[in-house]
Amino acid sequence: MSVRVVARVRPLLNTERDLDVILRTGSSAPTDSKSRLSSIGDKTDKTDKKLASLRDRDNVVRIPNPKNEGEEYAFQFNGVYAAEVSQQELFDAEGE
Repeated sequence: MSVRVVARVRPLLNTERDLDVILRTGSSAPTDSKSRLSSIGDKTDKTDKKLASLRDRDNVVRIPNPKNEGEEYAFQFNGVYAAEVSQQELFDAEGE
C-alpha cells in the first residue's frame, strides 16, 4: 500500500479575484490524450471514459509569489482536481 497525495482546488475567493490571483494547474509529464487513454485501456463505456479523464488530471499547482510577480510556487501532487469534481468521482479515480 502506498500513500497518494491529491489536491482539490477550491474556487477563488472574491478578494483573490480582485487581486488577479492566478492559480494554474499543469502536468509534470505532458503526453497526448490518445496515449493516455490507451494506457488505461480501450474501454468505450461513458463511465470508464470519465474515469480515464479523471486519471489524466493535472498533477502540479502553480501560484504566483505575492512578493515577486515574476516568480511562482509549484506544488506537485499525485493528482489535482477542480472544485466541481465530486467526492465519489475523486474516490473512483484515485481508489484503485
